[in-house]
Amino acid sequence: MAEASAEVGTGSPLTATITRRAEGDETTYPPVQGVLTDYTTNALVSSYSARDRQGTNISDRDLKVMLAVPLVDSLGNETAPLIGDTLALSDGRALRVVNVTALQPGGVAIYWTCQARAGE
Repeated sequence: MAEASAEVGTGSPLTATITRRAEGDETTYPPVQGVLTDYTTNALVSSYSARDRQGTNISDRDLKVMLAVPLVDSLGNETAPLIGDTLALSDGRALRVVNVTALQPGGVAIYWTCQARAGE
């Protein structure tokens, strides 16, 4: 995917960073918020067509973001994107994940397609 995003972009692979907050500790006072963790991978971005949008919850602010496997943090821990995650692209765009599907033949994810919304 890195080669593909470099070919259609600026010559450098487009990087995506998912930021997720770990669960905090609600049993203390004041409650302790969870730590933010960044997970990074390569990405491809495309727009949804008018046909894709018709009769669906896909808005004109949504982009189709395909994320490569693995999506890893600085320690090498892998994760999958989740609805509600913050998604930052290396070209400066900031998005929020509103839907996720995985291409997973045989039960093993090859890549994820995220419906990601700008401006929220």
